[in-house]
Amino acid sequence: SKIRTECAVARKYSVAAVCVAPYYVSVAREELLGSPVAVGTAIGFPHGCMSQAAKLAELRECMANGATEIDVALNVLAIKSGRLDVAQRELEEIVRMAAGKAKIKAVFEHSIYTPEEKRAVLTMIRSTGVEFVKIQNMLSGHGARVEDVKLAHEILGRNVGIKIDGGIKTLAQAEQLMAAGATR
Repeated sequence: SKIRTECAVARKYSVAAVCVAPYYVSVAREELLGSPVAVGTAIGFPHGCMSQAAKLAELRECMANGATEIDVALNVLAIKSGRLDVAQRELEEIVRMAAGKAKIKAVFEHSIYTPEEKRAVLTMIRSTGVEFVKIQNMLSGHGARVEDVKLAHEILGRNVGIKIDGGIKTLAQAEQLMAAGATR
């Protein structure tokens, strides 16, 4: 009932998307039929440390159930182990599989990376064809900051949108993040 109630609110205000757990994708799709609101979900959460095959299976199921926006948790263990190539190949395959069916948002858990890793991860993401980078705040204890958005925008350019994941409490804060380069 909570999913149905929140989908009604999303429909009323014509938000871009509602993000639900994969379990609720079909319910959200049903509630949002005929509206401009997309159904989003997340795969590989929270740390993206499962096999590529598992992520692809989750992606297939979510798209079959009606998800048209997918937040993909990058494989942080591969990245932190110096295997950025593994995370990149995985993300490229996800983008390929979703082409024409769903928008892919790569989750950038900014607080766990060193400054050098941040630049490397954002550069890698830019090369994969994702539509958005989602600046995540789950592990940081705080929302995205202006400096996080500026760095992402500097590296991603105009071809990759920047989505902020929660933590926005005021209109002024939202305006600051948008001015820094956030697009959603």
